[in-house]
Amino acid sequence: MSLRPTTRAEARKKSYKVAVDAEEARWRREDVLVEMRRSKREENLTKKRCEAGPHHLGPPPTHACGMKIDNLSEMAEGAYSEDPAVQSSVITQFRRLLSDGAHIEEVVKAGIVPRVVEFILRHEAPMLQIKTALPVLRRLIHLNDEEVLVDACWAISQLSRGSKDRIQAVIEAGVCPKLVELLSHPSHKVLVPALRTLGNIVTGNDVQTQAVIDANIVSPLVQLLQHAEFSVRKEAFWAISNAIHGGSNCQIHCGALSVKHIRFLVCQGCIGPLCDLLAYPAPSINAVCMECLDKILEVGEANKHLGITAGRNLYAQMICDCDGFNKIESLLAHGNVVIYNMAVNILERFWVDDEEDIQDFD
Repeated sequence: MSLRPTTRAEARKKSYKVAVDAEEARWRREDVLVEMRRSKREENLTKKRCEAGPHHLGPPPTHACGMKIDNLSEMAEGAYSEDPAVQSSVITQFRRLLSDGAHIEEVVKAGIVPRVVEFILRHEAPMLQIKTALPVLRRLIHLNDEEVLVDACWAISQLSRGSKDRIQAVIEAGVCPKLVELLSHPSHKVLVPALRTLGNIVTGNDVQTQAVIDANIVSPLVQLLQHAEFSVRKEAFWAISNAIHGGSNCQIHCGALSVKHIRFLVCQGCIGPLCDLLAYPAPSINAVCMECLDKILEVGEANKHLGITAGRNLYAQMICDCDGFNKIESLLAHGNVVIYNMAVNILERFWVDDEEDIQDFD
């Protein structure tokens, strides 16, 4: 028997819960990783202090605005003070030092960057402070220090979470081109937060998504989705998924740019890697893959009805060519009823022409 509309709606609702639960788990893992990195950096800084012992830096160099930087080690200790007023004062001084780029190396060597990042994320949620912090982070992601890159990228990823205003602030800070450049970085520790940030940005509106696409994100994303280690592949997958769906998960007719984005993603070769992940043994990945392919197929169907593709859904054919049809069909034997229902739904809407064939799936 075929799926009734009410059954399909219920299955769809359950499938979204699978994806949402996976997303929430992802954010929880991110928070744990941030805390672990913070603790590790604090431990390393303490060791450096113990090894260095008391020292004096000689004649005090002066900041362009008149601020002395001869007491960086003392300022670093002040940043870890339990007194909130002392913390705030010291962090503000460090941020000023970073703002003109003249003393970035000294600040990095002082081991204070993680604390600056932590302070920004903990105390500066209002938009004005976020916009103040982003230029500092933009400078930091241009450094060659891997640990600084990791901390700065994670900070930007945190700031890009949430509202469209936050996403817009990150875009306006001009970090996107460098983040895309970092997608070729050899360390997965840098790749993951860079991908996370870009994945956050493409949950924005069509114009915000276009800003990232204009920074040439898609080609390296597809390459990572095909060839990177799996922790990186998963982040690339989420970024591509977000680009396909957008933040509002709107229907295909809601915006011409949404259709344009999907066409561009298809032209860049995203269908093959998505089809490959249909075989990955994780229901959440399977569900989101099918949601992505469903969206792509909707665009193909719209093109067919508009007469653009000579009465054919070319994207359906491309999915078949990538063995996607067979993989979707194999999910009919999946033990998860949500995955089964999603597979039936896609096959029914885009590949089955009559009721007799539909019954063959049940």
